[in-house]
Amino acid sequence: MKIKQIILLVLIFSISLINIHAQIKSTIFTKGTAFKTYPELQRVNLINIPVVNVSPDFKAIDSIFQEEEKLDEMGVGRAYRFGYPILTDITMKDGIWITTEKHNIWSICIYSKDAYSLNFRLSDVKLSQGAEMYLFNPEGYMVSGPITSRNIIENNLSTTLLVGSSIILQIIEPIEYNRSSQLKISKVVHGYQNTFPFVRTKSKGENLQASNCYNDVACYPEWERESKGVVRTLMNDEALCSGSLLNNTREDMTNYILSAFHCVGFPECLEVRDNEKEDIEKYYVYEFGFKSSSCGSGDYITYHTHYGSELKAAYCTTDVALIELLNIDTCKFDDDIVFLGWDRSGSIPSSATCIHHPEGLEMKISFSNNVLLKGLYKWKLGIVSPAFNF
Repeated sequence: MKIKQIILLVLIFSISLINIHAQIKSTIFTKGTAFKTYPELQRVNLINIPVVNVSPDFKAIDSIFQEEEKLDEMGVGRAYRFGYPILTDITMKDGIWITTEKHNIWSICIYSKDAYSLNFRLSDVKLSQGAEMYLFNPEGYMVSGPITSRNIIENNLSTTLLVGSSIILQIIEPIEYNRSSQLKISKVVHGYQNTFPFVRTKSKGENLQASNCYNDVACYPEWERESKGVVRTLMNDEALCSGSLLNNTREDMTNYILSAFHCVGFPECLEVRDNEKEDIEKYYVYEFGFKSSSCGSGDYITYHTHYGSELKAAYCTTDVALIELLNIDTCKFDDDIVFLGWDRSGSIPSSATCIHHPEGLEMKISFSNNVLLKGLYKWKLGIVSPAFNF
C-alpha cells in the first residue's frame, strides 16, 4: 500500500462544520445521463467542436512504471502517481465560438489515446462577469462546473480528473461581453492509471488491490460523519494522496489539512523545496466527498473541489505535513464537510479506523483491532521544533 496510515490518529470524532467558498462541483453519472442534468451543454453540436490530439509518449510511461517498481521494492513511501504530463500551448484560437440568442459559447475537445482520465492546468484564465466554464466528456459520464471567476487563483486553475480519453472544455458567456473570456491550456495530464470506481478494466501496471482489501465507506453509515472530513488531494496535477480536515484546540475553524510528507515533498527526507511550496499554493486540488453514493454502487458520485492552500509544517521522519486551506467562508454552515478531532492525552487506543483514498480510488474504510504504538517525535514547524506526543 502506497498511502501511509497517518490519518488513523485523527479519525476519532468530529466537531464542527464548514461551508466551502467558491467550490466547484463535479459529478460522475451513469453513462449518458449527464446531459439530462446539464441540457445547456448540448446547445453546441458536439460533432462540430475542434479536436486537439495530445497523446503522450507511451515509452516514457513505460519508464515511469519501471521507476515506480524500483521505489516499491525499496519501500519508499510516495503519493500515487496516476498521470503523465503533456505540456501544451492550446489557446482560444484552437477552439470555436458560436453565438446564440443570449450567449457566446466557446468549445474545444482534447483527446489523448487510451487515457483513463484527463485533467488540465489552465493559465492566463480570465472569465468575464457572468461567464461559466464546464468540463465534460461527450459520452455524458461526467461534468465539472460551473467554474466562474471566483474559482481562479492568480489566473491559474488546475482541474479535477475527468473520466475518459476525450474531454470538452466549454465557456458559456453572456452575449454582451463580446467573447472577452480567455484561457490557455498549458498542461494536459494523461491518466494511465484507472482511478474511477465504475471502470474496472486493469491498465498496465495498475494495482487494484486497494479495491479488494478496503471496504466501501458507504457501507458503514455509522462512519458517515467522520468521512466528511476526509479529502482526496490532487498533487501538482499528476499524483493523488489523502488527508483529513483537522480541528484545533481553539475550535476557530482554521482549515488545517493533516496529510503526509510524501504528499508534499520528494520521497527523500529533505526540506520541502520552494517550487513545491509554490505548487501547493497554486496547483493543489482538494476534493471532499469523493465516495460512492450508496453501498456497493460507484455509478453516481458528486464531490466538491477547493483550491488555494499554504504549507504550514512538514517533517519527513514521521511522514507528516500540515496544510491550511485558504479562501474558505466559515461564516456559513452546512452538513457537507466536518472537522475531525484528535487526542494527545497519552491514552493508547485499543483499536483504530482509517478512512482514506488508497491508490486514488473512491473513499475506503479499514479497521484494526491492534493496540496502537506510542512514540515521541519532534515535528518541524518552520524553524521551531516543539515535541508532539501522539
